[in-house]
Amino acid sequence: MAIKITRGAGDQPPAPEKAASPGVREISVPIDVGMYDTVSVIDALEYRYPIPSFIKDTFFAGRDYIASDVVQIDVRKGGKQLAPFILPMEGQVIGRRRPFMRTMLEAPAIAPARVITLREISKPWWGENTYDFYTPEQRLANMMADDIQDMDEEITRTEEWMCCQCMFLGQIPIHYRTQTDVILDYGFTNITAVALPWTDPTALPLDDLHAAQQGMNANGYSGNIAIYGTEAWKALWNNPSVKDTLKNLSGWVPMTGGYNMPELLPAGVAVCPAFTYPVMKNYIYAGTYVVAEGGPAVPLVPPDRVLIGSSDTKNRLIYAMVSQIEQTDGKFHSYMSDRVPKYESNVNKNLIMNTLTSRPVPVPIDLLSWTVLTGVV
Repeated sequence: MAIKITRGAGDQPPAPEKAASPGVREISVPIDVGMYDTVSVIDALEYRYPIPSFIKDTFFAGRDYIASDVVQIDVRKGGKQLAPFILPMEGQVIGRRRPFMRTMLEAPAIAPARVITLREISKPWWGENTYDFYTPEQRLANMMADDIQDMDEEITRTEEWMCCQCMFLGQIPIHYRTQTDVILDYGFTNITAVALPWTDPTALPLDDLHAAQQGMNANGYSGNIAIYGTEAWKALWNNPSVKDTLKNLSGWVPMTGGYNMPELLPAGVAVCPAFTYPVMKNYIYAGTYVVAEGGPAVPLVPPDRVLIGSSDTKNRLIYAMVSQIEQTDGKFHSYMSDRVPKYESNVNKNLIMNTLTSRPVPVPIDLLSWTVLTGVV
């Protein structure tokens, strides 16, 4: 059966009514580019499914948005001082505020893009079979939805990588393809090298973990969660002293409270038994990423490191303002959102560009709210 597509109302004056030709089905398709403007797509993104990210969702649950390009990072360094007592005739005792470190950073921009060509929307796309029929406009909507979801997942993986770099290494290297790389240095120094690697039969890994917890306690935080690289957990689990300690326990004491993931754990994250000494939840993080398609898999967490942190500490992800020129009016517009879409069409080349921009910066509240053990293997 032949199919003829006619423009919708408002695109051209209606043609005089006439009888349809035999074997021709009339389809009225409204062509309204305005449905893909930035504001309408942002509204749609508010209802997207959350993408699980372990480090980001556990330690950087807070969100903040600023109307500028530069992010002010204020981080503290511990503090557990008691309030002073005063004498009857003494009004108050002036104390020292908790020290903090301030850094100004121009927020990096993450902007993956996809191109939809005329040839792609003119033939069956992914998930379609030869018996389905979609108009180019319908296929465009489906492809844009798939592309936005794909780009959202890419940005989420980048945010997870940034949070891992911040907590395990204390630095985030920002690589630009045509410019000098920039390193965001948090000045994190709460890294401890254990006396003996846990592969040594005389090493005492549980004592090392307990000492790390005590160090956090001295700074006002309780270490109730440990995240292990793959090699670090293997060394812990095979250590003779750990085996002797755990085999004498009547059973694993379940942990209560703590952080609950909004969805299933991401790929590469495994739950381990919770220790009764020291008391903490344990996770192995074997998640990986690739820099380029077909490239080698790189671990998000250094395999030989252990992070002990407090899941109750609410660090933040700050999103800087995104400014862009909109095709609808050719003017600059600024948005404060974690994901800012952009739709633009090139009439001469018969293609549509779909971009999703984000400008995240991980901001920890206190640099002493977690600690990292190195040299365990």
